[in-house]
Amino acid sequence: MKAPLYILLLLLLCSPARSQGHKKTPLQEKRLSCTFSFDARTYAFPFPTGKALFSARGFSLGAGFNWKRNAALRQQFTAGVHYAGRQGIARQLATALQYYPVRQPGWKAGLSIGAGYQVLTSGTTGWQQEEGAWNPRRNRAGHFFLPAGIHLQVKAYESRTLILAPSLSCQVQALYRFVPNQLLVPQTVLSIGTHLTIK
Repeated sequence: MKAPLYILLLLLLCSPARSQGHKKTPLQEKRLSCTFSFDARTYAFPFPTGKALFSARGFSLGAGFNWKRNAALRQQFTAGVHYAGRQGIARQLATALQYYPVRQPGWKAGLSIGAGYQVLTSGTTGWQQEEGAWNPRRNRAGHFFLPAGIHLQVKAYESRTLILAPSLSCQVQALYRFVPNQLLVPQTVLSIGTHLTIK
């Protein structure tokens, strides 16, 4: 996770964005954009301690649109994968409504809330009985979750064809029935990524 962090800090130092002979425009001027991020996750809230601290690493891809041109409301769709050692591999699909009350020409900050589904495939093989015989089986379980987070984007580069905006976010996901004797289990997710808008 160190390399993406260094890249993000370098881009932040270059802000506000440089324009190529045209007037600055608010961040994410156009309606459609795509995202990519590196994620670090842990099953605890808000910040656990010890070796398990954000030990699950992965990445996410997404796309979104503003409800209106330059509007504060944005709909985001995300697909992600993260690797959690013995816990296995988790795959997620989610959508979130993002609200950006702070919007400046060079940066914006906001909140989000949404819903998603996660499938966790265990790294260990279990056994199941079929027709009187025990056969190997890979453990798999699906869980709905409710994500809520805070987001920061900084416009680092702008040309006549695209806008590049590095981003930081912290999200808490409430996993439904992740543990049999608990209704909700929180998962904290830190993300470093970028938003790419094609003009």
